Amino acid sequence: MIAAVLIMTMLGAMLGIILGVSNRLLRVESNPLVDDLVALLPGSNCKRRGFAGCAGAVKAIVDGSASPTT
Repeated sequence: MIAAVLIMTMLGAMLGIILGVSNRLLRVESNPLVDDLVALLPGSNCKRRGFAGCAGAVKAIVDGSASPTT
């Protein structure tokens, strides 16, 4: 019983370390303007504009393919 608990603890710790290292190595940098604008939006009415979420709407606005007023 104790061996199983120790094995599962070590497995969880190893996988956690692997995930933490891969998060740092494989990070995708995003546009800070998009992050700031998404933080300003209420997040409740972005689907009405035809986008899946507020992040998609903000990316289209920043790219210039969507108007910020409609």
